[in-house]
Amino acid sequence: MNSSRLPGKAMMPLGGMSLIERVIKRAQCSGYRVLLGTTNRTDDDVLEDVADQLGIGCFRGDSANVLKRAADAALKFDLSYFARLCGDRPLFSIQEIKTSLDLAQKFLNCENGFKPDLITNNFFGKKIKGLTTEVIRTDASLAVLDQTKNESHLEHLTSYFYQFPDKFNILSLKNINPYIPNCAGYAIDELDDYLRMNSLFNINSSIDLTIELADKLILDFPT
Repeated sequence: MNSSRLPGKAMMPLGGMSLIERVIKRAQCSGYRVLLGTTNRTDDDVLEDVADQLGIGCFRGDSANVLKRAADAALKFDLSYFARLCGDRPLFSIQEIKTSLDLAQKFLNCENGFKPDLITNNFFGKKIKGLTTEVIRTDASLAVLDQTKNESHLEHLTSYFYQFPDKFNILSLKNINPYIPNCAGYAIDELDDYLRMNSLFNINSSIDLTIELADKLILDFPT
């Protein structure tokens, strides 16, 4: 809730529900279990309330060490892999999340052989913001915690993987959807992002709204 650029954005209304509720419900379209991770700060109590209302698990931990919070949550809920999904991405690709988790499950069921530490569509760092897909092996996140005390690496779950790719098994996703988005970004970082996305979801509030349709609606906005 204490976003520096847009405080309280997780609970801001977006097409008839809060931003965080929309992201959770979209994630549930993948068919996989959805969990909410947040901090132990009192101003994030409201996020735990949302998780309770939606009937999903919630883990609360250190506000500064995001990587440890994610790893501890994965251990608590007995997850071998988990998808990283920021709460400000209301248009992330459901298809890519599902495909990546399916891949993780497939590799997990292989007793011997390659097991990816990170499955990502952003290995080259060029993915449009709000559309990044990342699935992380829990053991790999624990290994990173043992290898670094760098604040930047602890604040960002995957930055260490990208900086030191030779230390990990990284699986780079092929482009599942050849469509090239027109919008500069789909994450809600600042007020202008919120206003644009709110206008979009006021026109079409579908949980599974596609990027293709979203772009068309955005381009049709009156100027």
